Amino acid sequence: MFYKNALGLLASAAILLAGTSAQAVTLSLSPGQAGPGGETTQGLYSDTAGATTIDFNSGVAPTTGFAVYSGGGTITSDEFAPFGPGGAVNTSPYLTFFQGSGVVEINFATSISYFGFDWGFIDGSNTVQIFNGSTLLASFTGADAFALGATFGSTAFANFTSSGPGDTFNRIVLLEAAGGGFESDNHAFVNIPEPMPPTTFLALLLGVALAVKLRSTKQVRKAF
Repeated sequence: MFYKNALGLLASAAILLAGTSAQAVTLSLSPGQAGPGGETTQGLYSDTAGATTIDFNSGVAPTTGFAVYSGGGTITSDEFAPFGPGGAVNTSPYLTFFQGSGVVEINFATSISYFGFDWGFIDGSNTVQIFNGSTLLASFTGADAFALGATFGSTAFANFTSSGPGDTFNRIVLLEAAGGGFESDNHAFVNIPEPMPPTTFLALLLGVALAVKLRSTKQVRKAF
């Protein structure tokens, strides 16, 4: 019985390890929320549970760590900053760039399932490309935001979410395809814990099965 149960556990593990989903990343817009301390003059923050935020309040974009920024772009603070809750003026630093100034690339140390940002002064040529390595999974423009109810020049919190384990991503490219600017603030992401190696997972299952077997053996001996 022990070996039969162990084989059943191993078979279940193989199914779990092999499971995948159809690739898809979706865009949604939300009102966002105030900052972690209730701040309303620092732009919109993500309302996604467990999200980590890069707010650019230090005046620079990170070039080391879990999320690494490269390419064009400027961290500045002016009247074009993406608005905060209820249209509150954003007086904090934000990321901006224009056509011809290059693209902004964000590389994540491991896969993430969610990326979002305060999207300010939305125009149709603002473009967000989502990659898994060198594979382009999805591409969105301001026109897609308009289809969801945004209007030209408006501000909304944009959420890019994977639909399942097979849709995770680790690289974002922001670009401006025409003459306008691309303004964003409070970049947010949800990282995925490193998966347990298959050999470790199977060893744990065998350990659990062995513990159950030993416990059953002791109970039988005690009964006699």
